[in-house]
Amino acid sequence: MNIRTQILNYLEQNGPSTALLLSQSLDRTVADIRYQLKNLLFQKLIHKTLLPQSYFRGRPAAWFALVDSFPEMLYKRLIRGLFGTVTNFANDEQTRKGLVNQISDALIYDFQPVGSPAVRMNQMVSFLEQLGIKVKWEAGKTGPKVLVVKETLSDLTGNPELSIAILIEAIRKLIEKAAGDHPTA
Repeated sequence: MNIRTQILNYLEQNGPSTALLLSQSLDRTVADIRYQLKNLLFQKLIHKTLLPQSYFRGRPAAWFALVDSFPEMLYKRLIRGLFGTVTNFANDEQTRKGLVNQISDALIYDFQPVGSPAVRMNQMVSFLEQLGIKVKWEAGKTGPKVLVVKETLSDLTGNPELSIAILIEAIRKLIEKAAGDHPTA
């Protein structure tokens, strides 16, 4: 069994641990353990945490723990249930528009494009793919045109009409961010 697997198994069985405790338990050098912990942190399989200072004297050691993971089905059912509840209250057009705006903002929150407009549009395509939305774009005389090839939002929410409205608004905002002052990309 490789050291990476040993660390993950140890953390699963024993809970949070320091590099020193892991090295003693797994009979490896602290340097070996730290190297593996750095890689596991980068892969987001573990996270770093600090125990209260009163636990040990001196500088607090970094403790490492497994990232909590939840079943995908749980996410899907919670989202579908929440969408069902929210859409029951979104009867009037103004509430619906507010809901579409708020959810589209949440979807694109992390999008920070850099480079030329064409590069930023390609970054938008990659960003949407991470959300399970496949699009293609092409430059036009009046600005970029985006074609949605595949979207999974409708399946997730159980409300295709609202999902499409959210998707259209999110893509409009992404194009605005990506094309910026140069809409002809």
